Amino acid sequence: MGTTKFDIAEYLDSKEMIAEYLNTVLEEGDSANFIVATGHIAKAIGIFGK
Repeated sequence: MGTTKFDIAEYLDSKEMIAEYLNTVLEEGDSANFIVATGHIAKAIGIFGK
């Protein structure tokens, strides 16, 4: 049995989850974490396609 790569974007399935994720990154991360998080959010809402 193989493993799959974890993709946080798959779990950002509501506005509430996205807001919680972004708030956590803003509280605990730095500017690099924020940039990565915005990419995850963009993927979750379909900006890059699926």
